[in-house]
Amino acid sequence: MASVAHSDDRLVPQPANPNMISRLLFPVDERGAPKLPWLAAVIGIVAIGAFATAYRLYTQKYAFIYGLDYFDAEFGTYWMSLFWTQITLITMGLIIGVPWVWFSRPKDP
Repeated sequence: MASVAHSDDRLVPQPANPNMISRLLFPVDERGAPKLPWLAAVIGIVAIGAFATAYRLYTQKYAFIYGLDYFDAEFGTYWMSLFWTQITLITMGLIIGVPWVWFSRPKDP
């Protein structure tokens, strides 16, 4: 069982077998001191980079094939569906993110 040192020099025991999310987001060294979550940062950056690359390739391909003319029927098929997907994802991110930040803040400032 690992322990974590607090400011008053006492050790607080940590679970012996933390789950994968805890090990990824809140890593500790052999003494129980917190470490920077480099692996989580690298995984996040690679995932965001892969998504951004796929998004850019999609938009580039269909911009040259079908164009960006609002009056074409293909505009609604390729661009408005992408727009509504973005709006939905941003809205869901806000609906989940704002309460999460609000309720996970320190209760005693």
